[in-house]
Amino acid sequence: MFSTTKTLTKTLMMAATLTLAAGCDAEPEAADFVGDEDVTFRPTGGIRLNTSFLGGFEFSELDTHFGTPHDGAVLIKVCVVYKKDPICLDKVWVEDGQIYGAKNSMLFKGWDFLRSTWSLKLDYDRDGGFDSSITTEIIKMSANFTPGGKQYLTYAFAYDSSTASGLIQKYIEQSKELVPTCEVDVDTGSIEAVVIRDLTVDRKSGDMADRKSTMQIACISSAVGKLPTWNYLHHDIGTKVYETATRMVRMDACGDGTSFTEPGQKLQVADNFGLSDFFDPAGKDEAMWVVGGAAVCVTNPRHPNVTFQEIYDQCGLKPCKDGATMADYGADFHTKLVP
Repeated sequence: MFSTTKTLTKTLMMAATLTLAAGCDAEPEAADFVGDEDVTFRPTGGIRLNTSFLGGFEFSELDTHFGTPHDGAVLIKVCVVYKKDPICLDKVWVEDGQIYGAKNSMLFKGWDFLRSTWSLKLDYDRDGGFDSSITTEIIKMSANFTPGGKQYLTYAFAYDSSTASGLIQKYIEQSKELVPTCEVDVDTGSIEAVVIRDLTVDRKSGDMADRKSTMQIACISSAVGKLPTWNYLHHDIGTKVYETATRMVRMDACGDGTSFTEPGQKLQVADNFGLSDFFDPAGKDEAMWVVGGAAVCVTNPRHPNVTFQEIYDQCGLKPCKDGATMADYGADFHTKLVP
């Protein structure tokens, strides 16, 4: 069920950078612009779906069944600290954005996972063979609240470079300190992530699907992880709505994975779910968005260097009619610029 709380949309500062290619151990570029005298927007950059990496290996999804490969990773074991001693669990899972685990009849959840260690095998070069291993640790947890007042947890994963073996050793620097897997969120400074149950995300298209026994690790510095700060929790709204909301965050107007924006662009949102509304309706219309697709019309792209023509050339979207409402387009989200 959707929350019935109606919350004024805050000013939203987009926080992400260019997409990194899997297997490339490079820092993201600082800007999404190229050109000399005339600065030209490069829409193939924009806001990234996720920003969690082990060196250059994207660490976004795990199958929670020990020993089961998924997305180039295998979870080998998870051990929690119980009365100062490590206990390796029989199973782990996610419920309502929180990690759970069990050992025999003992149940672990919430803060029990602080300082827990997660042993992984990786197909670092993604050639079908598992060539690396490494251990990560949850070094920090926080209790947070959506604008509508719902609590959710965030987890900071960090890897121990001294535990690395195999191919990954060539691509990560040795450090005496644990290295956070999430990039820093430029809005909040957070290195934490939300965890989402049974969600898999296509990193090129932005398509989402339900996948049993899957834990999505979504950094707050990414579009998939930032949605709770916009009032949208996956376990409340479901995968299809969450996918469309993520496209809205990224200004993926065509629904093909292309992001027509960059960090720092202000936005306000209204929806049909009683979760968000405009705080200043005088703002110019940006777009209307429909669940199961993407934008159904675009008028004023939020980024000043993106033109309507660029989006039209990409996928043929037309301008929204003057004074149109969501009902006029069968839309579920309406975005406006901030005056």
